[in-house]
Amino acid sequence: MMRVQARLGALTLSVVCLAGHGEAPPRLNGQDFLDYYLGAPGVPKAEQGARALVRWRYAAGYLDGVADTSRGRAWCATGTVKTIEIDAYVVDEMRTLPAAVLAGDAAPLMIGLLHKKFPCSRRTS
Repeated sequence: MMRVQARLGALTLSVVCLAGHGEAPPRLNGQDFLDYYLGAPGVPKAEQGARALVRWRYAAGYLDGVADTSRGRAWCATGTVKTIEIDAYVVDEMRTLPAAVLAGDAAPLMIGLLHKKFPCSRRTS
């Protein structure tokens, strides 16, 4: 019982200490997103290991989630744009960004790029 209480106390202290250090780090920054999505440079996807596949799936799902939750508010597709085209646009544009920008949270970067390419002509709710 004492061990459980000690572990619980240590966990609580850790959470309190982390909570007091300002803003939480981003779930995924821009560079990590690109690294996960693109995998090892020069190695075909089929030849990359399981870890690379898991990271790619995570990054692809992250992009899908960001695009889905911001669509109709921050950006608007015309209905003729395919998901794969949206993904390719975001990844290609992110690859052109400087390292200092990619160090920031990936979600706002993605939303900004989507807004730039697919602005909404009228406000939708």
